[in-house]
Amino acid sequence: MDCMQTKNYPENNMLDVTENFDYSGQSEEYIKAYKKWRKNPDNPYAYNYIRNSNEITFSDSEGFIRTIPEEKEREVLTRVLYIFGTVLTLYLFTEFVISRIIVTLLDLIGINVHNSFLNYSFYGGQAEIMTVMIIVTLLKFCLPALILHKTIKMPVKASLPCRLQSSKDLFFCISLSLLVSVITSISRAYSDTTKEYFSFFNSYSTEISLLNQSELVIYMFFDIVIVSIMSEILFRGIIFQTLRQFGDLYAVIVSSVFSALISHDISMMPAVFAVSMIASISILRSGTVFTAISVRITNKIYLFSLTIIELSFSDMNIKRSYFMVICFLTSLIIAFLIWKTMDNKIVLKKNITTFLTARQKITMIFTTLPTFTVIFLCITIIATNIFI
Repeated sequence: MDCMQTKNYPENNMLDVTENFDYSGQSEEYIKAYKKWRKNPDNPYAYNYIRNSNEITFSDSEGFIRTIPEEKEREVLTRVLYIFGTVLTLYLFTEFVISRIIVTLLDLIGINVHNSFLNYSFYGGQAEIMTVMIIVTLLKFCLPALILHKTIKMPVKASLPCRLQSSKDLFFCISLSLLVSVITSISRAYSDTTKEYFSFFNSYSTEISLLNQSELVIYMFFDIVIVSIMSEILFRGIIFQTLRQFGDLYAVIVSSVFSALISHDISMMPAVFAVSMIASISILRSGTVFTAISVRITNKIYLFSLTIIELSFSDMNIKRSYFMVICFLTSLIIAFLIWKTMDNKIVLKKNITTFLTARQKITMIFTTLPTFTVIFLCITIIATNIFI
């Protein structure tokens, strides 16, 4: 049996990754809750390495060995990626498998809703379709969020910071969201999914009359507002905040990439990624998840407006072009004016590096089975949509 002895040099040279983290720009209640969560020694998902950098351990078989923070970081990141990959796989399973089971069961008991085996669509009555889509959407967001909350045990004050630290940053990020939405929609003005939903709910009318189509009004409110809230709670909430331990830039990129991947719409993925990046950065700048939700809602309102123009006017190309130019110039002017009066801090310069290199942390995404599974499934779905 090895005899393990620990020796400390007299110099007080402590390394505490939690205390050395830069929390500037965030509220005091967030900082307090986040630190408390990270410092819990029984929390397997918190990177809380604390050690005297001069401390060494003697092993009879290995001699003098020095514990290193890279090992602890790799261990925690592996667990985090494993649980994230698992819940995102559940997200996809709910969308493509559980939804079919629900529709099949409803069809068997005589409810007017059916599966289409040629694509991922449902068909049937308007009210029935709307109800099924709302149920499936709630399940695919709420189940992963609930599992993450119960597993990672992050306090709500840390996972969903609510206290606004800068109103200028709020409006600046919303303006950037609209600006990016216009730029990314130049070649593709709308989402296929949004167009499909609008066409279906509006199929019994030759003119737009939202007030007379309760299903369309309800579903579009649900899609623009409720889905935006649920999406940001999941991706810019607990996923983003947990990943912050491994660097803010890493958290921004990884949460945005997976947001884009699970959209499984190759034409919309660049837009989803860009808006997700702004939503992530908005939390670092403004200190609240509500900014990220506002960014997402702005993007969805813009896309929905383009869909209405696309499907409702014979001279839609001219009207769409005018609308896009107005949105672009308005958002550009507002963003510029706010930028000239605000603290032009580059938030991604904070916490940009950790003890693992960027290459090591990215490689771990592909070597962790659940996250690799999500990537594989999303690529498979995209390829199926293209070739079938």
